[in-house]
Amino acid sequence: MKSGNIFWGILFIVLGLLYLLVSVFNVNINLSTLYNYWPVILILFGLSFLTANKIAKSASVAGASIFLSLVIFSFFSGNDFHCNIDDDDWSENKELIESVSRGYEDKFKNMDVHIYGGAGTFSIGSTDDYLYDINSKAASTFFSIDTISSSDFYQLEIKMDDNVINLEDNKPGKRRMTLALNKNPMYKFVCKLGAAAADLDLRNLKVNKVNVEMGAASLNLELSEPPQDSSFVDIEAGASSIEITVPKSVGVEVGNDMKISKNSFPGFTEVDENKFRSENFNLSTKKIFINLNGAVSKIKVRRI
Repeated sequence: MKSGNIFWGILFIVLGLLYLLVSVFNVNINLSTLYNYWPVILILFGLSFLTANKIAKSASVAGASIFLSLVIFSFFSGNDFHCNIDDDDWSENKELIESVSRGYEDKFKNMDVHIYGGAGTFSIGSTDDYLYDINSKAASTFFSIDTISSSDFYQLEIKMDDNVINLEDNKPGKRRMTLALNKNPMYKFVCKLGAAAADLDLRNLKVNKVNVEMGAASLNLELSEPPQDSSFVDIEAGASSIEITVPKSVGVEVGNDMKISKNSFPGFTEVDENKFRSENFNLSTKKIFINLNGAVSKIKVRRI
């Protein structure tokens, strides 16, 4: 078989397979930097001219053809390669300019949400339409997301990166992001908020655990009944204002280890040093355990 036939045949086959994987099987492939190595094609062609061995010549031509098809694909494709064909174990990273969302899939039964924030405002709500829906305001390349998933588990990580700020008037107070999460999965939250003001309305979400670390900031946290017997809230704060809302139907225990704090726990009784319980704690089948730790804070826990 002539070298030219081998070259063009392999080129068309490989290109066709690559685009078939992307367009039909939804395999995301990123070869965006491969075109920088295009001189390899010249080397392989040079080897094919230098050797008289037919097998070596054919192999060099085939290698050049395969590499050229990959370079062509990398040049015209802007896709990112982060997942395999069956989508059982994958990750992605995106810079968030205005909004990004992912469609809901009922296979995800458990979801971890990690939030790393700087100065600004952050809020969480619920949605029926997406697995998650993120929107930012007055920010460009300021938020980034990273995700990992497997079979029934999904992890969403959101970062507010102070190193890539591009804000209107460069005012951190204008930084605002909202996150809407699907109501069906079981959630664990890890929030490291820095100086961000956070409004976490989790009343329509199934929440097992919330862990919040914050500096000089304000936190409004609203919880529903635990999806199982108990749910846990751990908050470590600096000079902060904290308000937590829980349902009256749930037994609540608050451990307050704040160094200096102004407390408001209406409907709670102090049962031990720095430990408070709602009057229905022992009778309730579902309980929320709240642990507060840190420096100077204003704290209010209310039951509605």
